[in-house]
This record gives sequence, C-alpha cells and structure tokens, in this order.
Amino acid sequence: MTAIITANLPVFVVIAPLFVAFVLPTLARRIRLVESLVIFVEVLGLVGAGYLASIVLMQKGIPLIYSLGGWSAPWGIELEVGSLGTFFLLVVAAVSLPVALFAKGNLTDEVGGEERVTRFYVLYLLLNGALAGMAVTNDLFNVFVLVEVATLSCCGLVSARNHPRAAEAAFTYLILATLGSALVLGGIGFLYIITGHLNMGFASQELSRIWSDYPHVVWMAASFMLVGFGV
Repeated sequence: MTAIITANLPVFVVIAPLFVAFVLPTLARRIRLVESLVIFVEVLGLVGAGYLASIVLMQKGIPLIYSLGGWSAPWGIELEVGSLGTFFLLVVAAVSLPVALFAKGNLTDEVGGEERVTRFYVLYLLLNGALAGMAVTNDLFNVFVLVEVATLSCCGLVSARNHPRAAEAAFTYLILATLGSALVLGGIGFLYIITGHLNMGFASQELSRIWSDYPHVVWMAASFMLVGFGV
C-alpha cells in the first residue's frame, strides 16, 4: 500500500483537494466536519510535498516523472516533480494550511451561513488543487486549464465575502484574469505551431533546434505568456 501511494504521490497531491472539493457540498450542514476535512487535506498536502522534496533531494535534483494512465510522452500527459516544482508545492502547502487553520470557525460572519462557508471551502480546495497541478504538470495546455481553474476559483473567493463591493471586485478580477488567460493561450498556441508539441520537454528540445528559424514567433510567444501571467 505504501509503495502504491509513493509511486502515485505526484498525482495524489493534485487530485486529493479536487476530490474532497466535490465531496464537501454533500456535508454542507456539518460545518465542523467540513472544516476538519479541509484541514486534513491541507496537512496531507504538506506531508506529501515534503516527502516529494525528500525524494528529489535523494535523487540529487533528478526530476520524478509520472505518466498519467501509463501513456508516456509525447502522447500522454506527464507530471514532472523537479526542484522548482517541489519548491512551489511546498510554498502552496505551507501557505494554505495556516489559512485553513485561521479560517476555522471565523468565516460565518464574513461570508454568511454554513452553506456559503462550504462553498468557500470548495473554491479554496479547487484553487489549491489547481496550484499544485501547475507546480508539477509538464504539459503546456494543462497549464492553461489549471490557470483557468485557479482564476475561476479566485473570482468565487473574492465574491464570497458578504459585502456589496465583493461582486464588483470579483467582476473586475474576472475581466482582467480572462485577458491574461487569453494571452497565455495565445503564447501556447504559437509554441505549438512551431514545435508541434505541448509537452514541455519535447517543446524545449524542438525550440533549441529551430528557434533561430522563427525568432519573431518565439518572441511573440514569450511576450504573450509573460504579459498574460503578469496580468
């Protein structure tokens, strides 16, 4: 059992918060259980990120590759847990757990009744799962999908506060984030046009070979993605 969990840990740290997020609405009337489940998932995320970090350290920085469904790249989707991805995972987990602990018992006045608190936690876990996925995915299109999940989750979290200005702030956030996402998607499209790959490793290898043939396209892709993520 331990070996199975270890082998599938890169996907577990992403799926666990997403799975619990879809379960929480069925427990909306048991707010204490909801809060405990959220904290439990955050603790698991922190432990999992720490264990992945220890594996990467023992491998002297060599990335841990996980192929979803057993399909290897470039046909399948890869998760790559490297030094930078592990650091990002640890940052996400180290920030989200204290937030969940602080929010316990303190959200009712901010967002309203128990059902609204549960919705808040659903969006919070979706955000955590999206950020964890962005840290370990090795696929450009998956980055875009996860950015969209994080964007919509954040818009919902902004609008969750029981205040008239929350909806206005969330709408402004949505417009700006949609603009940024569109630019990111454009940059990914340019890269796919010239490399023929969405897998980051294969796209990087192809770029190192052909970038001098398409310098303007590469600069446009880089500019779109830089401005998009910046927004």
